[in-house]
Amino acid sequence: PGIASWTLAGLTGGGALLAGSLLLALRRRRRAQFRHRLPGRTFAAPDPVLGPVEKTIVAVGAITAPTVEYVDAVLRRVAASAARDHVAIPDVAAVQLTATHVVLHLATADSLPAPWRGRDDGCHWELTPGEALDDIGPDVADQPAPYPLLVTVGTGDDGSMWLLNIEDVHVTIAGDPTYGLDLARHLIADVAVNPWASGARVDLLGVADELVALNPDRVRAHTVEGDDDPIGTALAEAVRTVDRATDADLGVATARAVQAGADAWPARLLLLDATTTEPALDRLVELLRTHACRTGTCVVVDGSRDDRDGLVIELTPQGRVRIPAVGL
Repeated sequence: PGIASWTLAGLTGGGALLAGSLLLALRRRRRAQFRHRLPGRTFAAPDPVLGPVEKTIVAVGAITAPTVEYVDAVLRRVAASAARDHVAIPDVAAVQLTATHVVLHLATADSLPAPWRGRDDGCHWELTPGEALDDIGPDVADQPAPYPLLVTVGTGDDGSMWLLNIEDVHVTIAGDPTYGLDLARHLIADVAVNPWASGARVDLLGVADELVALNPDRVRAHTVEGDDDPIGTALAEAVRTVDRATDADLGVATARAVQAGADAWPARLLLLDATTTEPALDRLVELLRTHACRTGTCVVVDGSRDDRDGLVIELTPQGRVRIPAVGL
């Protein structure tokens, strides 16, 4: 079938999971509005300019929302299983959603219990979506999602969807500047509405300010000339998280899964332009490099820099995503 003229390309293909998350968020908002609606009152119709957005979210999101919910449930149960068995949670670098499997790509080899099936290298574990959730792990009320900064980066040539775990990573988005900014916006939108990103905090410094409206509880914009100091605050929070993780002798994802200590283990993402230069930023990037899995933080730089020492995502002039470090 052909694609309707009103369909937004950014919410199809690699953006289809975002459409599913947006639909789930829209449903939550509508339910909250209904509960607080005065008798006899109706909901205001959306602005006509936003008509194609809502129609695309409903049409595409209806297909992918169940996948979003399933991935969220699977990962929470992986966390609950690790907590129950008193083991570290898998060090997930990426999640691949194929037509037949959910595949965890691990940064370090590990062993996962059935019904997960692993390859010989111990770094790739797959699950058939038909598996019962109770076989993956227990259903624990208020179980924190273990990987809140898991974001969609596109689709492969085989049609599989790829999600990248960017927590504790310094990300540089390089290559075509227009497509690069589009990807940066997409990453922020993901964290703003994904169900597994609940509790995450996003700070925007001169980039993608328009996305705050998606979820002001998670996303906040700052200016270079402002009185606040988002980079310094992110550095201080990362240092505190490193100290807590060191005291607990746990990586942040595992500490989050087992709910170690009295405080939560939130994630933080800082998005800024490549022209930003501050000593605190250099110290924060160095902290990410030297304290793997213990900062709970991600720094995303939109644009090329000389110090591309972290994860580099290249955007081609055709809009293709290349991530050599993870084989994409």
